[in-house]
Amino acid sequence: MNRFRKRLLAAVVPLAGSAILSATPWAMPAADASTPPPPPVPAVASVLPSSGPIVGGTQVTIAGTGLGSATAVDFGGNPGSIVSDTATQLVAVTPPGVSTVDVTVTTAGGTSPVSFRDRFGYVALLPTVTSVSPGRGLAAGGTQVVVLGTNLERAIEIFFGNQVGTIVSDTSTRIVATAPAGSGTVDVAVLAPGGITPHVTADHFTYGVASGGGYRVVTAQGAVSTFGGLATYSGPTKPAGTSIAGVARTAGGYWVALSDGQVLTAGAAQTYGAAALPASLGKVVGIVATADGNGYWLATSAGAVLPYGDAVFHGSLQGESLASPIVGIAGDASSGGYLLASAAGNVYNFGTSWYGSPAADHTSVSSPIVGISVNPTTGGYLVASAAGNVYNFGAPWHGSLAANRVPVGSPIVAIAADPATGGYWLASSAGNVYNFSAPWYGSPASQHVSAAGSPTVVAISS
Repeated sequence: MNRFRKRLLAAVVPLAGSAILSATPWAMPAADASTPPPPPVPAVASVLPSSGPIVGGTQVTIAGTGLGSATAVDFGGNPGSIVSDTATQLVAVTPPGVSTVDVTVTTAGGTSPVSFRDRFGYVALLPTVTSVSPGRGLAAGGTQVVVLGTNLERAIEIFFGNQVGTIVSDTSTRIVATAPAGSGTVDVAVLAPGGITPHVTADHFTYGVASGGGYRVVTAQGAVSTFGGLATYSGPTKPAGTSIAGVARTAGGYWVALSDGQVLTAGAAQTYGAAALPASLGKVVGIVATADGNGYWLATSAGAVLPYGDAVFHGSLQGESLASPIVGIAGDASSGGYLLASAAGNVYNFGTSWYGSPAADHTSVSSPIVGISVNPTTGGYLVASAAGNVYNFGAPWHGSLAANRVPVGSPIVAIAADPATGGYWLASSAGNVYNFSAPWYGSPASQHVSAAGSPTVVAISS
């Protein structure tokens, strides 16, 4: 064997004890059977219904694949609310929006790609007006009004007749606005994305006090005297053994609240409920209507507030330790809230603004506080005392009996603001009505109206 062949054999023949390489080809190691496959990318096949109002709140059903365990659903980039989801169906509630948008679903697998199948269209519905409160105001303008209705969101303009008012705030069902100057009775119309509200009787607003201005005075015996342009209605009859707590106006009638929680009606006023009061709540001391007149609140001497109809409960002093009893309640139409006043001069706000009180200002209250009234024309409120003082908080002050040095032969029992002028009236137990920057239409005393028992007058309402 030559030298070259020896070298070749040495290269290919393994040494003794060496392992021989296998001829089996190399392969990838087997995958771990316990590793789950990646989640699928979600896909949207349909959205039903495919349209809804711009205010949102439409419940839609989204069909597709890979929708389970969704972490988000978006309508044109705005997050909606997920109600439920499975692999093939997701139920969601739309957020507010405009125009036509893509609906996308996000899961651990990613976000669904957009397509023509995932479209949802926002529709602007025709707005309507169902009430305007107060229904009258200053000819010079400046009266703050609350307009209730439907589809009022994103309001563009508000018109009082042909004049443009100022929008303070708006929601889908409520607009707070300031009336411009005007005259006579006009329609209040709202221009929104869905169009302009059609004219209806409920949208009327009257400038000045020639129509609808006035007040009602209620005696302890249940007699109601009407003064000015307010309509006169027969009744109601006060049950024997009960006492009057207050009176509140509504469209086509009024309510009279009794201290035991009963509510009597006159005209077209509806009864929305009454209270059977336990002794712990004290007696009813006042009633105030909601902005649209479809409900009311009752307040008790212990600070409880009882809502009826469409009145919203914002809180009360029930269960609190009060230094002095609650003597009155006033509603704020612009906010939908209310205020309570105590005999010691405290004012408590619920769902509305607080501007101060005689007690907080360390004002010496020489006689008990007897009532509180919100000024619907300017905002703010007025608090009256039995001695004829008037304390103003966020509302203009036009005088008082004490400041004008008018002798008060009998105690003042109530105060009422005039929505047409921004002034106010005080009523005394003897049946006198005193006016401050508001028209004087008469009084039980001036008409020689009297009744047995004392005190006679217990409430006044504009």
